[in-house]
Amino acid sequence: MQNFIINSALDMHLHLRDDDMLKLVGPLTSNTFSGALIMPNLVPPITTKEALLAYKQRIKEACSEDQFDAYVTLFFKNDYSYEFLEDIKDEIIAIKLYPAGITTNSENGVASMDVEALRPTLDSMSKLGIPLCIHGETNGFVMDRES
Repeated sequence: MQNFIINSALDMHLHLRDDDMLKLVGPLTSNTFSGALIMPNLVPPITTKEALLAYKQRIKEACSEDQFDAYVTLFFKNDYSYEFLEDIKDEIIAIKLYPAGITTNSENGVASMDVEALRPTLDSMSKLGIPLCIHGETNGFVMDRES
């Protein structure tokens, strides 16, 4: 048996939200965790480089008392160009796909899980080595999270 010592844990699924909620939750998180995988389902969702960089700055300001790495994800859209993703890939850790309307602030998510509709973004992500995170819940299907 091998033992592991975790000196500083990562939160691998965090919704910091924005504004007052970010100012409250950010420091509570950064005081406990060294970093977190940040979800992009804000209003409006994080879908542009400008919005992403501004959000990362707001996170940095909210967590300024601690050493904290924000691993921010981009909200999935099926029409991201290769050039856009190539330009933003060093600023993100992954892209998060939400089925439309299935969870908080997911109204702008994908309307269909038809791979052909998603192919333009998925192909570019594959070529660029950008991971895909999927919200594992759709109408009629919920991943077994409890067991």
